[in-house]
Amino acid sequence: MKYHTSPGASRKKPRRKTGRKRTQKKQIKQLLIGLIALLCVFGLLPASITGRLTGSLPNQSGFSDTYTAVSEAVTDLLSGKLPELSEPKKPRPAPSLPARPSVPLPEGSHLEVHFLDVGQGLSVLIRADEQYMLYDGGDRSASSFVVAYLKEQGITKLDYLVASHYDADHINGLVGALHVFDTGLILGPDYRTDTKVFSSFTGKAAELGKEILHPAPGERYSLGSGYFEILGPLSEQYDDVNDYSIVIRLVYGETSFLITGDAEQKSEAEMAGYWPELSADVLCVGHHGSPTSSSDTFLDKVNPSIAVISCGQNNSYGHPGKNVLERLEARNIPIYRTDESGTLLFISDGKNITAPALAGN
Repeated sequence: MKYHTSPGASRKKPRRKTGRKRTQKKQIKQLLIGLIALLCVFGLLPASITGRLTGSLPNQSGFSDTYTAVSEAVTDLLSGKLPELSEPKKPRPAPSLPARPSVPLPEGSHLEVHFLDVGQGLSVLIRADEQYMLYDGGDRSASSFVVAYLKEQGITKLDYLVASHYDADHINGLVGALHVFDTGLILGPDYRTDTKVFSSFTGKAAELGKEILHPAPGERYSLGSGYFEILGPLSEQYDDVNDYSIVIRLVYGETSFLITGDAEQKSEAEMAGYWPELSADVLCVGHHGSPTSSSDTFLDKVNPSIAVISCGQNNSYGHPGKNVLERLEARNIPIYRTDESGTLLFISDGKNITAPALAGN
């Protein structure tokens, strides 16, 4: 695959007091997170707790990566980002993917993949000929932007609306889209959570008479002259909601894009060990470039020519992680970031991918 580059005085005291209280709370939280991270690094916490906090963080990871992983986990715990699960279920066996059909693309066919700049979140708009998919919609602050962007593209109907998982920075914009655009199939993972945005998402879908489908690994859906296939999640029980992320590989002619939501290294390891092939030309780096994702094994299996990272400028999580960037750079993979370049548009004619210019070039 080849890719080309295209061109009041009375109010001051209360404010200071409030600011001090917030600063103190933030400092206490940071100290707590740092302490837990140190305990994780030196193996002084029970394995079950360490695993819940850091996922499958590799053994060679240092304090910085562990701190980031613990910070994310503690923030999720404090904000109630925990799934409501029934009794543990056995892993669901996934079918083997059928051979990719080799069908010549009609003349004039083309694919557009837009990685929208939604700050610290993810939203991907896909246009395959005259069909459209919206994969995630960013956080609440980006919802109006996502809707406006889709309108600017002349979209009136979404053939697919996909929620990778139900974290706010992924589905708030989907709720906005459901209020505005006619929608075909709605896909989402099979778990529930008690957040308001999840209730808004499921409530709006029900109001529209739409069922949220839970796709199984190996299922394939047509999209224009191409298709997308479901690669994850492969299990039905995870400690971290991020691993429930629906992972898709979009195939258009001889080109492909892999989008993993917030899937972390546990889900990555399952996919790398199960699917004979995970290769993709463009990889949307998992979990905004967090060190809890993008393991060496996974990157080697995907072997992308281009990496895209969706994250917010100066975000509090420290995304993308230094180790992730180093792993990508060691493989000479060009990196495109929404926090540096804004919305990114990739175009495929089925043989080659035209990419935007790298930031600074």
